[in-house]
Amino acid sequence: PICLTKTGPGILTISTNKKTYTGDTVFSTDSGRTRYSASGSITGTGSVTVMSGSQLDIITNGDYSFGSVLNLSSEGYTAFPGALRTETGFAATSATPVVLQSNSNIIPAGTGRSISLSGGISGPGRLEVGSVHGNPLTQGTFTLTSANTYQSGTLVGPGTLILSSAGTNL
Repeated sequence: PICLTKTGPGILTISTNKKTYTGDTVFSTDSGRTRYSASGSITGTGSVTVMSGSQLDIITNGDYSFGSVLNLSSEGYTAFPGALRTETGFAATSATPVVLQSNSNIIPAGTGRSISLSGGISGPGRLEVGSVHGNPLTQGTFTLTSANTYQSGTLVGPGTLILSSAGTNL
């Protein structure tokens, strides 16, 4: 199967046309930012993994796919925290299941930004939400809409966390 592995600190942009290859996608340790658009979502059967020091930066509004499962093992990188983060003013939704392989940040940083996940979150890691410093009233919204089974707790920083349906838990 065709695979994609990003290494090195440069910025990669994944946009235009859905990616349907069947292999895994890995953003290797310390590979920095990958700018990711809904139109270029990875829809194949492989997994997408964000390793320590790497980040997926949401750059458009829309419904996102991250292959068959999104594995997070990162708190982002020094300049821009968050394994999964939204760019200015964007709203992202995804039904892809998420596995926290280690403690990982999901950051809808800034007013008008949001991330909504409906595929459930599992794994041994801790979910860290909105850990960008600043006024909590000017941070984004993170919404969970399904049951979650991750094991190491939840750390909520500035921003808003919404559990939006019966059976949604932390």
